[in-house]
Amino acid sequence: MSPEFLDWDSKFFNLNVGRLVIQADDEIPVDQFNDFDLVYIIIKNDLPGFKKKHFGTLAFFADEKLTYQKEIGETIKPGDHILSWPPGKDADRDLLEIGVQSGEFSRFKIDPEIPAEKFVGLYEQWVINSVNRKIAEEVYYFKDNGEIAGMITLSIKNDKADIGILSVHKNSRGKGIATELVSAAEYWTKNIKGYRQIQVVTQASNTIACKFYERKGFRIQKKEFVFHWWKKLKNDKDPI
Repeated sequence: MSPEFLDWDSKFFNLNVGRLVIQADDEIPVDQFNDFDLVYIIIKNDLPGFKKKHFGTLAFFADEKLTYQKEIGETIKPGDHILSWPPGKDADRDLLEIGVQSGEFSRFKIDPEIPAEKFVGLYEQWVINSVNRKIAEEVYYFKDNGEIAGMITLSIKNDKADIGILSVHKNSRGKGIATELVSAAEYWTKNIKGYRQIQVVTQASNTIACKFYERKGFRIQKKEFVFHWWKKLKNDKDPI
């Protein structure tokens, strides 16, 4: 059981990065990791506490990932505050900042082996690849008093709309902007793309986001536990 080599991640981090999916009753096959500097270990089902503790002696516990899903009912056409980011227009600094703020609970931020600048660069690239439509079909943003206050990115995966980034600027939260962005996403899904289901992935540690999605009618469809295994360097320097 050897990890899958991840080309994009390896180039971005300048490391050999892999991904391995196992079950909770499996063991982490560290003897198969010799060719890797970093391996994302994904456990696809519930993980008992004793097994989580055991895995944590071998790798860094990075995330309990929750996939929420919703069957879309009635939709409302987006208001004038919701705009589509033009595909040929570069992401500006405000949009990049809002995208980075969405990663507050990201495994790439909380892992102490990943430098802050790499986390920021990763999320900025996520925004860039979304606005140029490499990984998103639609990017909506919310304008509040002439300023960009929030954004949402959308694609279609397995006959469902998928929310990639949903983020509201920290200075504009509590105004219902996230609600309007999700409403726009549901309208896009049902009335423009012709699908009836929408999903989003968030972290269990992000309790505010979880409660928000649950209030909006989303329900948990899948749990995954993610560990980061790092090769120990002989010189004890940071791996990145």
